[in-house]
Amino acid sequence: MTKGVEDLYYLYASRHVNSAVDAFILLRREHRIDGARLLVRPALEAMLRLQAVRAKTYLLYRVLLGEALEADKWFGGVAKRHDVAYTRLRPR
Repeated sequence: MTKGVEDLYYLYASRHVNSAVDAFILLRREHRIDGARLLVRPALEAMLRLQAVRAKTYLLYRVLLGEALEADKWFGGVAKRHDVAYTRLRPR
């Protein structure tokens, strides 16, 4: 595995955590506690994946595949709702 792919994942995951934490802080300042709580889980999940990949770099491709399949599920649903052609990553 090239170090470049691993480094790009670290950048992607840390940017995701940073955005979630910034949004959490902003919502807490505005006393929107319920909205802020919704951001805790995605930030924790990203941190856990990041730590797992740092500990065992061979998990990187499994994490990336899982995230791609999750995005594919969402995009497929949106495409179906809007009658747009969409090719899934993995057929059902």
